[in-house]
Amino acid sequence: MTSRRYRLSQGILAASVAVCLAVTTTPAATARQDRPTPVFRSMVDLVAVDVQVVNGTGPNEVDVNSNTISGGGNPLLSCSSAALVIASGTPDGGVAPAVVGKGIFRNNILRGGDCTTRYGVWELDAGADPRVFENNDLDPTAGSGSLVIYLDEGGNNVNLITSINGAADMTASGNINADPYLANYVAFDWHLDAGSPCIGAGTSAGAPAVDIDGQARDALPDIGADEFQ
Repeated sequence: MTSRRYRLSQGILAASVAVCLAVTTTPAATARQDRPTPVFRSMVDLVAVDVQVVNGTGPNEVDVNSNTISGGGNPLLSCSSAALVIASGTPDGGVAPAVVGKGIFRNNILRGGDCTTRYGVWELDAGADPRVFENNDLDPTAGSGSLVIYLDEGGNNVNLITSINGAADMTASGNINADPYLANYVAFDWHLDAGSPCIGAGTSAGAPAVDIDGQARDALPDIGADEFQ
């Protein structure tokens, strides 16, 4: 069976524009390669999720590359927010769970959002491992409350970037844990400021040729949707 890769790239995303990608043996009729379809909004039961990936059986997987993603949410509410949530299958059995790690995640800024409990990446279960997780910035910027930069398999809080880069259940390297110096987070100006640790910290593997403004990326691309000029 021919495999397909569904790509999400060059996006600046907050929870109010949440994207759900279900990756199964037979893609949904509305999904198009390189352009997944937003199918749900995420503010349900005081949980804000920006990108949710559901990995199922079959050869297909997502490729999430060069995005700036925040879980959003309201800091005045007791809520949980996450930039990226990965599940293996669905609770109702509509999507059978994947048997191996799936999905490629590179060059993304992942900010847990603005709720009182925040997660950069939230794996919902033991089968939700990515296949490749490289050169992402797990943004530690947070207000009041708690932040877990990577919740592994639904129960293991990981807050050391060395542990993520050394994970045995996925191909992981080049990830950082630093304030990306966004120009104005509150005003949704998520371009990189001078001195950002994301500048030149990405990988060219799978990176788009241009950034969100249509400006060319160089041989050492920046992490995130913006290529600093």
